[in-house]
Amino acid sequence: GGGSVAMVVAPRPLMTRKFLYALARGLLPFHPDFLNECKRTRGLADPLKYACNFPRTKMSEAMPRRPKRDPDLIKRKGLQPLGKESRLFYGYTFASFNLKQDQQAVLRAAGAELVIIDRISKKKVPRRVEAVISGQREVYYNGFSGLVISFMWVAECLVAQKYVAASEELLCDELDDE
Repeated sequence: GGGSVAMVVAPRPLMTRKFLYALARGLLPFHPDFLNECKRTRGLADPLKYACNFPRTKMSEAMPRRPKRDPDLIKRKGLQPLGKESRLFYGYTFASFNLKQDQQAVLRAAGAELVIIDRISKKKVPRRVEAVISGQREVYYNGFSGLVISFMWVAECLVAQKYVAASEELLCDELDDE
């Protein structure tokens, strides 16, 4: 029998949790014209003709190491999700600070391993993490000198399907102890 195929339909890349989760799993999003063409022809149109366009960005200098390869959702054939080892954050470990459960789910779906921390400090953040991903824009660093970046960076990477440069607005600000 026929099975079902999960598809994502959106007019452009979005920042919703469903859209980000789909991108994290490696699903290629399609423009709504795809559905209109299916109705018009009373069958399944070629979805690859209706793939959403993604912005292209430069690689990040902030990440300590570059990925083995960038997934390219548009060039690959097939509509099934990417295998976990081919996903954007596969092989990376991040510390999660005050992230919501759905944000953690997006990171894990993208292949990342997470270490949940309750405080950003030199003692709490394991050495093996690439960066701390924070759900807050302003945080206390408590002697930690590594990269602390907002979840918005994860969203930007997923939409671009590449590691994007960590601009000032994506980095977390350090609060003073005073």
